[in-house]
Order: sequence, then structure tokens, then C-alpha cells
Amino acid sequence: MIDDEIKELLTPYDCDLTKTRIGNNGDGGYVVIKELLEKSPIVYSAGVLSLQAASADFDAATKYGNKIIKMFDIIPLQKNPNFLAGLLPNMKFYNESVNLLSLTSRLEKEEHNDLTLLMDIEGGEYFTLTDMNDALLNKFNQICIEVHWISDTQKGKEKSCKKEAHKLFKKLNNQFKLIHIHGNNHSPLSKSGMPDVIELTYINKNTKTKFEKSKTSCPSHLDFPNKRSREDYILDWWL
Repeated sequence: MIDDEIKELLTPYDCDLTKTRIGNNGDGGYVVIKELLEKSPIVYSAGVLSLQAASADFDAATKYGNKIIKMFDIIPLQKNPNFLAGLLPNMKFYNESVNLLSLTSRLEKEEHNDLTLLMDIEGGEYFTLTDMNDALLNKFNQICIEVHWISDTQKGKEKSCKKEAHKLFKKLNNQFKLIHIHGNNHSPLSKSGMPDVIELTYINKNTKTKFEKSKTSCPSHLDFPNKRSREDYILDWWL
């Protein structure tokens, strides 16, 4: 069954690097590897929406050494007159959506490696990362991503993105190791125990560290419910 295959692909690993949280304690926050973020000269942040939603970008811009934060989203700036004024000098905003063509174009011109990617683009991840050139994807030392609609339980959708998610996870597993997983409890849980929306952190397999299959369940001390009035989902299918 594809559910079982997805769970197998979403097997998290432990490593001897430092996990930390950037951004809000809830929606908008990401779990990252501290050493890799410090090493990144540039953070690509796809899916911003507002200054409040950009809390992780502000943390990355101010707490982890000199770096540029490149932020991408479609924002009606005339309705958000304070948005640009609220950014820091090392935060560069591009009023454009992220897709395979746009991100490929930027990465082809990018002189740096060891980039960090933060991504929450409401299903656009399937049309951006799955078919990306491996050499360009390898420019990222870590990818922190929220993946959407991977079960059969979402409301208002004609079908799930289960097959698309399966392809995406296989793609990422070729070059990256999953080191953190957290279910978004705003979304429903399927009968198989799969959240419809899930937060994932991957690090490049070229990273100098030891990987061991995780022996602990989720959530961890770095996780917080996306919906505070509801208990967090316990995920442990890899144990």
C-alpha cells in the first residue's frame, strides 16, 4: 500500500548535530540544524505572507551569523504598506511565487552552496522540488518544508496528493536524510495515522555526521501544536 511506502520513506534519523527551533512556537516555526544554518551564506524562504509569518526569517537573519535571507511570496503590497519597511537590511523580498522554473533560474545563477531552504507553499512543493535538477538541489545543506495533502482526509479537495508526495519523498531521500518530523494538527489524521500536513527537516547526505534510525517518537521538545487548542499528534511508525 502507498501509505506504508510513504511511512517507510518518512523514517527519521538521528545525527550528532544540534537541532534548534527558529520562528514561532507553532505555525511559522521550523526545526533546523544549527551548525548548517550558521554555515549557510543565504537562506531561501518560500512562503512568507506577512511579517508575523516571517518569524523564522527574522531569527535566521539575526541569530546565526552574517547571511542574506531571500524571501519569496505573492503579497499585495498596497494592502501591506508596512511589510517592506519592517524588513531588516539583510532580508531581500521578491514578490513572486516559487515554482520549478523560478527556483531553477535563481539557483542556476547562485554562486554559493550550503544554502538553507525554508518552504511552506501550500502544495506548490510538488511542482517545485520533485523534478528539480539534482545538482541544483544539492546546493542546499538542509531543507525544512511543510508538505500538504498527503492523506485522503482533507476537506474541499477532489483528491489527495498522496502519489505526488510519494514521488517527492523518494526524490528527497536520494540526496538527503530526514532528521525531524512533526504532524500539523490543524489538519486531520488519516485512519493509517498519517497527518494530512506534515513538517519535515532534511539534511544533505554529504554532511559530516553519523546517521542512526531514530528511536524516539514525535513530538519532541522542539515541537509545538500548530493548533494550540488541540493535542499534538503522536507519530511513531518507525519504532
